Amino acid sequence: MARARGVRRAADAALVFTAVSIPLSTTGMQVGVVGLIALALLGGRAGWSVVRPTPLDGALAIFFGALALSTVASGHPLQATGWQRPWVVVTYFGVFWWLRDRAHAARFARVVVVAGAVGGLRHPPALQRRGLVPGAARPPTVRAAT
Repeated sequence: MARARGVRRAADAALVFTAVSIPLSTTGMQVGVVGLIALALLGGRAGWSVVRPTPLDGALAIFFGALALSTVASGHPLQATGWQRPWVVVTYFGVFWWLRDRAHAARFARVVVVAGAVGGLRHPPALQRRGLVPGAARPPTVRAAT
């Protein structure tokens, strides 16, 4: 039981790391997701029921089936570039499996929003370029000479 609690704490830490990284760092998000998937695999080997059905399993099965069919039908399946980034596919599952309930999912979402807001505040020029700072003059745009 103590080992399960330790894995649960590690998963919670990886969830927070992933949530903070989503708006700030793609690499950080990938590291967090890899940690969550590794912990899920460890939990599965230890007999814990971490992996469970998700509400989107059917829709995702249809989606990935269509992608696979499209890849094969293209006539050049080895040149399909979308399959080179499997972390995108496992991110949903890695996060979903470790969220305990709706309240936990809401806390995860709040961490993502706060991290994004803090990241935006730390980089005001990005907000100014997008016109999100009221009253701020937009920086001049450089146009290519023709």
